[in-house]
Amino acid sequence: MRKTIILMLLAIFIVMAKAQQVIQGYIISIEDNKVYLDVTSPKVVVGDVLSVYSDAGYIIHPVTKKKIKKEGSIIADLEIIEVNNDYSVATIYPEDAIKKLKLGMTAQMPELTQEMKEAIEKEQEAELANEAELVFDNPENFTTAEQVIQWHLKSTGLDKMAANPPRSYLIETKATTINKKGKTVSVTHITRIVDIMSSSVYTKADVTLVVALKNLEVSSSFVVSNGIGWLKEGKKKAKPLDNYRIKEIIRGIDIIKDFTCKGYTCTLYGDLVVDGKSCFELVFSNNVKSCIDKNTGLIVAKSSVGEFRKIGILSTKVEKSLAMEKVIAYRQFGDYMLPSMTQTELDNGFLVKTEILQFVSNYPVKDSQFTKEALSGIK
Repeated sequence: MRKTIILMLLAIFIVMAKAQQVIQGYIISIEDNKVYLDVTSPKVVVGDVLSVYSDAGYIIHPVTKKKIKKEGSIIADLEIIEVNNDYSVATIYPEDAIKKLKLGMTAQMPELTQEMKEAIEKEQEAELANEAELVFDNPENFTTAEQVIQWHLKSTGLDKMAANPPRSYLIETKATTINKKGKTVSVTHITRIVDIMSSSVYTKADVTLVVALKNLEVSSSFVVSNGIGWLKEGKKKAKPLDNYRIKEIIRGIDIIKDFTCKGYTCTLYGDLVVDGKSCFELVFSNNVKSCIDKNTGLIVAKSSVGEFRKIGILSTKVEKSLAMEKVIAYRQFGDYMLPSMTQTELDNGFLVKTEILQFVSNYPVKDSQFTKEALSGIK
């Protein structure tokens, strides 16, 4: 942001700069898409931007034949990200300008007057305040679970899903289980296609058992449609699923409830600190508790109420549970921001890392996908 402001004001400052000192440094190294300069504090601080210019040239006047000096143009801007005793480190804008940079090139910035610096700081503070108001929506004033949920849906774009629920979806995930020694025990790749309107689901799971069985591959698939279902393991014939398993599968495919909290009653339970992040605690009627970051509106972790209570959350207010599913990263899938990577440490010390590889809303489905015949045709 500082870079943008300075570049906008540079045209105004250029005339004034001639009458004042110019901060200047030389490129002494280019490594890992970063530039090292021989300029240090107090001349520069983190956030300052220095420009690298192309060599000056000349224009010949067509009538007088007079040689007119042509000023060099900016070929790259270098934003200071680290200042050390003998050098500073900068990132390059635009990134592909690195091809034009060479050792020994000069990077410079007009030294701003105190008045200019104050003007930039005020403009920067105003822009940050506007952004904060748009994104965060003053979350500290939230007093009900509904306010927190609506803020979460808006922050992730899931308010669009809640307003216009998809008829179907495809979700592809990968789960990696790691033992106490840090070795991968298994990798499970799951593809699931769901027709929400008819509660039909097709799932294919490929598991690679790494440590104990030396990369043994195991495959299983199942379909559920119209209240009945079948399971196929490896090369075996498809066999019927029992009613309990079918109910569990149907309960787990409601993408609207899972991603938009729709259909569950909810209580704003209190506050919780998760990995240093201050969160709202929400307890849902399906016995799930979610922690939503007060600064972003994104889910930081979730667990069953029982797992939360094991850590004495009412008294400590500090997250220590090994059974929590923590969100490591978010990713944009079309209109929606979803927790693309999560991590859960099990009671036995094993770690499960789950990643969403693909999520397609309103995925085209066919009734023939949810039949025993389609399942039997899988090799």
